[in-house]
Amino acid sequence: PLKELAEQLKAQLEKANKFKETVTQRSSKGSGVENEDQEVILVKTDQSGQVWPLHTPGKPLESKAGRRKRQMASTHEEKERVRYFHDDDNLSLNDLVKNEKMGTAENQNKLFMKMASKV
Repeated sequence: PLKELAEQLKAQLEKANKFKETVTQRSSKGSGVENEDQEVILVKTDQSGQVWPLHTPGKPLESKAGRRKRQMASTHEEKERVRYFHDDDNLSLNDLVKNEKMGTAENQNKLFMKMASKV
């Protein structure tokens, strides 16, 4: 009985090894599609449970070494206020509302500290 059991187990082991080889061969043939670049969107969930895409800058952040002071944008034309900030022309009202809704207290504190450090 022990020899028969040993033979059965060896047969099962050989079967499993053959099956494993066929599975790895199939997966290696089909892996060409999986090697393509995949795009991942980072999201942030707010307090009410809504999921928003995380705003990431389009271009990589530069190191601050060697950067010059940014020129001030013109805010007045013929004694009338045209814009408040340099990026007003780039943002729509919907973008401004979305940024305000998605902002957290931590973001506001960081912005305040940044502005306060310039004074």
